[in-house]
Amino acid sequence: MAKMTIDIDYGTLAAAARIFDTLTKASTINAALADAVKRRESGELSPSLREVAQTGCRPGACQCSPDGSPQAVPSTAHDPVG
Repeated sequence: MAKMTIDIDYGTLAAAARIFDTLTKASTINAALADAVKRRESGELSPSLREVAQTGCRPGACQCSPDGSPQAVPSTAHDPVG
């Protein structure tokens, strides 16, 4: 496993923790990634998840920079997942 620093939308992380019944950020992210891979490989990936896979941002959470690349909209939410 690799350690890395990334920006995570805390609301989405908390929702994923509830869905996957996970207790840590790492286990939530790993469960969500494994689920996305499984869905992609089986053809179940929804259009909104396809957008996340292509752009790196969930729908409504990004704004395009002048060069057209997506940039995350800053979140002010607190970190609900331990």
